[in-house]
Amino acid sequence: MSIKTRLKPFSRVLSEGKRLPIYLGGLATMLVLLLQLSAPPLLNDFLTRLEYLVYDQRLRVMPKAENPEENKIVIVDLDERSLQAEGQYPWNRI
Repeated sequence: MSIKTRLKPFSRVLSEGKRLPIYLGGLATMLVLLLQLSAPPLLNDFLTRLEYLVYDQRLRVMPKAENPEENKIVIVDLDERSLQAEGQYPWNRI
């Protein structure tokens, strides 16, 4: 399939006057790129604070664990004898 055949639907959209969505998409892309590349410290602080607020809200909305036993921390310590018996990492799950 040639490149002209692949671009034919795109050129048809451009020739029919349906360029507004393409222009809006390009403008939005350029705006996001500009903000990412030249983010002033104030905007960076604002985005960081917004990220923290969204994260806090997400944790509040998420259901709590039904079994609190699942949330316990387990520390696994491997000694040299265990490593010699099992071999080096990675180990089989079975």
